[in-house]
Order: sequence, then structure tokens, then C-alpha cells
Amino acid sequence: MAAAAKTPTSQKQMKLYKKCFAMLDTSEDGFISPAELGPALAALSIDPTPRLIKDTIRVFDVDENGKLDFDEFVTFMTHMKEVMSPEPRFLMEAFKSFDKDGNGTLDKREVKSAMATIGRNYDDEQIDKLFELFDANRDGVLQYEEFVELMNPRRSAKALPQPAECEEKIIQKLEQGAEN
Repeated sequence: MAAAAKTPTSQKQMKLYKKCFAMLDTSEDGFISPAELGPALAALSIDPTPRLIKDTIRVFDVDENGKLDFDEFVTFMTHMKEVMSPEPRFLMEAFKSFDKDGNGTLDKREVKSAMATIGRNYDDEQIDKLFELFDANRDGVLQYEEFVELMNPRRSAKALPQPAECEEKIIQKLEQGAEN
């Protein structure tokens, strides 16, 4: 089932969406095809696997034509902005769904699975690094508060790179690719 449309909050936002859409629509047919969606996901540091691309199209393609028109793209981008700066209520639901054994904490296996669910396929070394940064009490698991820090580094005091706005990040990556 496709997602309902959401309206961007400002004209500046809409301008960024239009620029981003135009850059992704390399065929210039007024749609973002599955092949064209991959670079948008990659620019957001999400592994654009064929399954993830297919699922993304399925969720946001309201008219079910197999590609995203501009309005569907706006809905996708609005959703990505929410996911990339999640609210605590969203995080609590996510935390509970990732806590497979129901013990109120996430071990490394559960965190690795959680990251894969959002398209970030981390190896064991990367998971260890996440735990070094976010397991504040060094007990080998993440409590909810530590998970919140992991999932939303903008609220975190940790020295992590701050993510750019979704549209700006996609535009930058596409422009860099065009220069090479």
C-alpha cells in the first residue's frame, strides 16, 4: 500500500525538492525510476539494494506505475527527513521492535539487525565502533537512551559528523558524481 502525500513546510523546501527531483530524473521523463532512485538512497548513506529500492517504490508509488512522480517523491523525501531526525515516540516503537528477546536492551546482534533494517549494512567492526561511541555505561548492550543517541546524533553530544538536510545531501552527492 502506498503512503499518503505530505506537504513540505516551506517554499525553500519545495524548491530543494524540485532541484533534487530534476537531478535524479536523468531520463527527463518526469518520473524517478527504480534505477534513478538508487543514487538518492546512496546519497543518504543507505545501501540501495534491489529489494530496498523495490520496497521504497511500492510504499510511495500511489498510482502504482512502478516509478515516482514529483508528488510521490515529495512524500518519500518528507518521510526520509522524519526517519533521519526521528521523534522519541518513533524511536520507542523502533527500539521495541528491534529488542527481539524483549529484555529492554539491544545487544550487538540486535543493533546490527536494526541497522540493516534501515538500509545500513554494518560489519562487526563498525558495530563495535558504534558500541564504543554509544554504550555509555560499557555494559555491552544499548539501553533506550543510548539507542536514542545512536539513532539521532544531532541531539547527541557525541562528535559525529552532522547529517546535512536530505535534499542538500542528495544534491551534493549528485553534483560530485557529475564532476568526476
